[in-house]
Amino acid sequence: MRTLPAAVLIASAAILALAAQAQPEPNAAASQPAPGSAISPPVPPANPLSTVLGSITGTPAGWSRNLDGSYTHAQANVRCPMTFKSFNFQRFQPTDADRPDVLGICYYTDGNGRIGSIRVRSYKGSNDKSALAENDKLLMAKDGAPPILLHTGMDRNGGGRATATISRNGLLVDCSVWQPEHNVPKSDFLLYCTTLTGS
Repeated sequence: MRTLPAAVLIASAAILALAAQAQPEPNAAASQPAPGSAISPPVPPANPLSTVLGSITGTPAGWSRNLDGSYTHAQANVRCPMTFKSFNFQRFQPTDADRPDVLGICYYTDGNGRIGSIRVRSYKGSNDKSALAENDKLLMAKDGAPPILLHTGMDRNGGGRATATISRNGLLVDCSVWQPEHNVPKSDFLLYCTTLTGS
């Protein structure tokens, strides 16, 4: 067996000692939470996957694009299908700066001049002065809220509109139909909102 000179052993021990001193000792107090304090959750990533995918596809926050081309709003749990009854999906409109309460609208046409839409929006509360304000207040009530409400009327262009509105997970969803004729449209597109109630 080979015997190392004493000078070599002493030098090796000195190097190891210096290396140990150079390493910062873990701070036990810092690694342990203070008594009675809650452990902080991990910091979420700066750019979650949904945000990255949304920026790639041009989909606004809260919405996702499905493989068949349809759109889904996660919080409202609402899907804009590619077709519903006689209506076909045409386009998606994201939030507009003039109406920040509107989170997105899916537009449809039936080929006969009628336009359908599914709109997801937040509740504006007492600041809302729109035609749907009273219905919104009833739908967002904590007790005795109806499952669905209907609003009809004529617009300034002379067309007729009917809107069915429901409350869904703290948001409002409108299913609307507009037609060029000056009367209230009778359309099965309004039935789409009835499929969203009770779930």
